[in-house]
Amino acid sequence: MLVQTPVDSPSAVPFWIAFVATLVCVVGALVSGYRCRRRLHLVFGPAAMVALAFAIVFTEQLVRRYEFPRENLDFHLVFAKSAAALALPVIITGIVLLFRPKVRKLHLVCVWVWLAATLVATGTGFWMFSTGTLR
Repeated sequence: MLVQTPVDSPSAVPFWIAFVATLVCVVGALVSGYRCRRRLHLVFGPAAMVALAFAIVFTEQLVRRYEFPRENLDFHLVFAKSAAALALPVIITGIVLLFRPKVRKLHLVCVWVWLAATLVATGTGFWMFSTGTLR
């Protein structure tokens, strides 16, 4: 599990802080977006992407200390890379939406597709860690 790390390995605490920050920012972005609170949404949306980037960086540090079955790692990486790639349409349509309100529905679709992919990537990531062993 992510919490059981040897003394010389990176701590899991930064990951958990970034993970919780990501959750808070994503929920804040969703709620502010649906309530048409544009200024708040423009804070939470980018903050969610930044927090997620930090969570990924801290996860990468932890991954180096684990041994995973290759097929489990490969399975997770398909979803993780897909979720990362699907963040781009969210960001692009979000920027375009600032100038073209007709893009709102497309942005919403991009957000929900990204969110679904991110949830699957998160689930497979936790599953992958549950199959790993510390080096």
